[in-house]
Amino acid sequence: MARFKFANGAVLTPDSHLVTRFDPVPGSDHNTVAIDPVNSRLAHRHRVSGTWKLGLHDLATFKAGTFTPLATITQPAVLTGPTFQGYTSLGQYLYTLDGNAYTYDSTTGNRTSDNNTYVTTIDWNTGTVVERALTKAGESLFYREPEGLAIQIPDISNPAAARLHIGFGSEESLSQTDKKASFYYKDALI
Repeated sequence: MARFKFANGAVLTPDSHLVTRFDPVPGSDHNTVAIDPVNSRLAHRHRVSGTWKLGLHDLATFKAGTFTPLATITQPAVLTGPTFQGYTSLGQYLYTLDGNAYTYDSTTGNRTSDNNTYVTTIDWNTGTVVERALTKAGESLFYREPEGLAIQIPDISNPAAARLHIGFGSEESLSQTDKKASFYYKDALI
C-alpha cells in the first residue's frame, strides 16, 4: 500500500520520494483501505493464505508506521456469494457491499437477472453480522453494478449525522453504453 498527496497534473512513479509505503501485514495480498472520517480510523482489507481479513486501525498510528490493529476479523462467510464490491467503516461497524450488475437479453433489452445487491453491517468488536439487507437503491438504473461504499459528513459541525453512500455504475441502454455513476445514501445507520 502507498500514500501520497494529490497534486493536480502530477505524475508519480512507485519509487518516488513523495510516495510513502506501508506493509501492515507482510505476506498479504489484495490490500485495500477505507477511512472512517468521523473517528479517524482506517479499515484494512487483505488476504492471507486465501483467507480474507479486515483490520481496524487508529489512522494517526497507522500513518506513523505502527500497524497494531484495534480489532481484526475474518470476513464473514455470508460475503462469499455475489461479487464483493466494497466496504467502509463508521464507529464500531464495518459496512460491506456485494452484488452483481444486472444482465439483459441482447435482443429485447429486457432484464434477465434479479437485484442481488446487499449491504451488510458487521460489528468490529465481535466479527458477527448485525444486519444483511437487500438494497433497492438505484433499482431502476439500467445495468446497475454496485461499485463501492463511503462515509460522508455533510455538516462537519455535526459528524454524528454521517451518511453511508452507495455507488453504482450504470448505462443508458443496450446501445448507449457510456458509463454513468450514481450515488445514493442512507442516513439511518446502525
